[in-house]
Amino acid sequence: MTARRVTTALVAIAVRLVMHVRLVMTVLRARTVSTATHVQRETTVHLAQTVSTATRVRHAMTVHLATTALVAIAARLVIHAQPVMTVHRAIRISTRVVTSAENPSFLRMT
Repeated sequence: MTARRVTTALVAIAVRLVMHVRLVMTVLRARTVSTATHVQRETTVHLAQTVSTATRVRHAMTVHLATTALVAIAARLVIHAQPVMTVHRAIRISTRVVTSAENPSFLRMT
């Protein structure tokens, strides 16, 4: 073999190696991008699930707070209604007493 043929063969081998390295690098880059995309997708899904869970927790807390507020309002109404009922009852009794004092047969009618 002449020096020219050896040089040509070495250049051809070098070109093939460069092409192979480029192909391997392209494949590795594609895998890296694919992995990064997959990780990004997983992260997005995880964030979406976290947001969904947070929304559910917030909704549950809102319902819980609303229920607590309604119970508190109902308790206040009951507490407020007791004196009102007592006053109403006292008015009725006093009305009966006054009416019975004026008309003794009224007590027998009621």
